[in-house]
This record gives sequence, structure tokens and C-alpha cells, in this order.
Amino acid sequence: MTTNTIQTNSRVRLTKGCKFLNLTKGSYAQVLEVKEMGADYGHFVRVTLRIAGKTYAMWSRHKNRLSDAVVRLHNGDPHKHIELVLS
Repeated sequence: MTTNTIQTNSRVRLTKGCKFLNLTKGSYAQVLEVKEMGADYGHFVRVTLRIAGKTYAMWSRHKNRLSDAVVRLHNGDPHKHIELVLS
């Protein structure tokens, strides 16, 4: 059974870029790591992405959010975020 959740080695496509991070809509990324931070960190999940040769550490509010149709990740500032889908 396949799951529609973002996991390590998944390939994803950005549906919303971020001007601050210089990431454009339509770019593809490889998920390098998905790490659950636990209750001490408010159940945040760190997602490490490789986009165009650069590595970005992005955050999601909870691991269950990684199975949404469109996943929203931010870099620590909720105003600087990207949205992505599995490709």
C-alpha cells in the first residue's frame, strides 16, 4: 500500500514559492530527511529539502500535516513559507 505522505527520498513540486528564499513555483525538490521533533518542540517536524543544489531546513506544524494534499512548510518565520505537493 502506498501512502500519500512526504517521506525521506520523496520527490515534491513547489506550488507556491518564496521570494525571500529565492524559490520559484514549479521547482522540484528531493526530501533528504523528515525528523519529528517531539513534544518538547510542540510536535514540529523538520523537513530537509534539496532544491536546485541547495539544502533547506523547513518546518511543519505536525507530522499529520505531511499527508495533506498541499503541504505548507516555513523556515522558522511563518510569513516565509512554501507550499508543495508530491510529484
